Amino acid sequence: MEAPSIHTPNPELERYATVRQIGAGGMATVYLAQDLLLGREVALKMLHAHLINSPESVQRFQGEAHAVASISHENVVRIFDSGREKSRPYLVMEFIQGMTLKDIFDRYGSIPNMVVVEICRQILLGLVCAHGRGVIHRDIKPDNIMIDSAGTVKITDFGIAYIVNKESLTLTGSLIGSPRAMSPEQARGKPLSGTTDIFSLGVLLYTALTSNPPFDADVASAIVHAIINDNPDPVYRKNGATLFWLSDFVDKCLIKDPVQRPDAESALSYVEKQCVLYGLQPGRDRIIEFLKHPDAYRAEEEQELFGLFRARSRDAIKKKQILLLFKSLEQAKAFGVLPKGDRNIIALYNFRRNLKSFATFSAAVMLIFLGFFSLLHALRIRSVEPNRGGVVPQNTPLLSTIGVPAYPGPFQRRFSAQGRRSGSGESIDKNTVIIKKPGFDEPLLPEGLRPLAGFILVKSNPPWAKVFVDGMERGMTPTLSILKESCGEHALTIQKDGFFDYHAKCAVAETDTAVIRAQLVPIPRDH
Repeated sequence: MEAPSIHTPNPELERYATVRQIGAGGMATVYLAQDLLLGREVALKMLHAHLINSPESVQRFQGEAHAVASISHENVVRIFDSGREKSRPYLVMEFIQGMTLKDIFDRYGSIPNMVVVEICRQILLGLVCAHGRGVIHRDIKPDNIMIDSAGTVKITDFGIAYIVNKESLTLTGSLIGSPRAMSPEQARGKPLSGTTDIFSLGVLLYTALTSNPPFDADVASAIVHAIINDNPDPVYRKNGATLFWLSDFVDKCLIKDPVQRPDAESALSYVEKQCVLYGLQPGRDRIIEFLKHPDAYRAEEEQELFGLFRARSRDAIKKKQILLLFKSLEQAKAFGVLPKGDRNIIALYNFRRNLKSFATFSAAVMLIFLGFFSLLHALRIRSVEPNRGGVVPQNTPLLSTIGVPAYPGPFQRRFSAQGRRSGSGESIDKNTVIIKKPGFDEPLLPEGLRPLAGFILVKSNPPWAKVFVDGMERGMTPTLSILKESCGEHALTIQKDGFFDYHAKCAVAETDTAVIRAQLVPIPRDH
């Protein structure tokens, strides 16, 4: 291979000789150059000649040097020197032999989960350092993220960085930042903070996982409108093979209110904690391996995650943690095909969850109807004028007491000590104010002294399961009769060998019967 030709150095730029152009943007052109003094390759960034007479452009260009000069971190591109050549400002930066994230997205589409986690982790490390120095990047996007051959992520182009506690740089009549990576507060011209970069990071991660940006349109104004007003679909709906917690993290980054978004340090802590919790091991070697063998790595990572979450489901079975079991199997299903036994567990859990939702809905409807009819009945009784002679008129309808539990409900309390119905077999002793009813050996206490109680009916599938109420064993289904309990909330536990324990909270109301139908989940025999 022929050595690249080195241009003759300019007399005003004696130290650096340009080799070739390696990039260009709206403000500057970037060249690969040779540092003749130290004998190393550098990136030489020079402001476009037609912008030399623009004070705002020159200020932005020189501001990059001041912003990056205060940051010393391996995930932030370093600046070695700055100056002018024929009144044309230039910056000398470290030369990064690698690709931008935009190049990677264009070549490979969506990026595997653990590669995204490692890229995210390194970007957050750089942002934590920058924000700690009071520097907000304001333009975190795939074009400004470089990855070198060692798998190191570098944040570049601090040309529109905002330095806290210094004069803010603005351009009259224009927005600062790329439209697709812009945060809502940037679009509105509101004050900025470190969470501004976190929103842009969320846009980058969403694009990495789904191969599509969360906010997209043909014109910039429509993109800005979507950023301010629209909420994109969660990542896992766009890409089923996604870590659930990673999808949730992207949602947190894309929160509209900057106060509710995590800052860089909190976001980094969350990512690292999730990796520890699930036994995930990010690393630069994952980036290197993916860039070398993308298809093979993608398949290998999916197999790794499938096995990892199936192993977690086995631990959940041993600990009898059914919710963890279900979540682990659902996550494993995103990366592979579950065996029949695991699929049956998911189906049974979904059936139980749907049944519980239906029961809750049915109970709500019943309560509405009962409340409606109770109101009608109360209004009907109030409309009856009591007979001062002590006898209720013969045509006054009374509630039947046949089959009524020992403690009367609110309807029975409508009987007063003012009268009786002849021939009903019911009498009221006005001296003791105790109601006596045929069929009951013990008289009922006066209303103010009656203990408040209700009933619980327990059924289980399969039957012959032990029932515990508030930790006390009460019997076994289906031979268990209706349980009489005090009003309030009670903790129920149903146990049967070979099945997960069933736990439920039961609210008991006076004179009402709460029905508990427990669908027990079997513990797989092959595990």
